[in-house]
Order: sequence, then C-alpha cells, then structure tokens
Amino acid sequence: MTVEQLLKALADMPKTAVVLVEEDGGLAKVGGIERLEGTGGMPDEVLLIPDMSE
Repeated sequence: MTVEQLLKALADMPKTAVVLVEEDGGLAKVGGIERLEGTGGMPDEVLLIPDMSE
C-alpha cells in the first residue's frame, strides 16, 4: 500500500477513530510514524510505530 492509497482509505473513516497496528499477535495504537529513505533504487518507506505506553 502506498501513502496515497492509505490516505484515501483513511479519508473514508470516522475522523475520531483510533488507528491501530498489529503487534506481537495483538493490537496497539499508532504512536508515531517514521520515514525510511529508500536506497539502491528502492522506494521510500513509512513505518507505523506502536504507542509503547500501553
């Protein structure tokens, strides 16, 4: 999924919905995002970082 596809999918969601990510067989709130710059012809990537306070 690209950032454009993700934004389009999220645009159709309720604005107050909490975003979750699967982590170690469970779910965690997304606490942040990080851009990983692509190297060697690979595309950039976006990493969803779980909220570690849970």
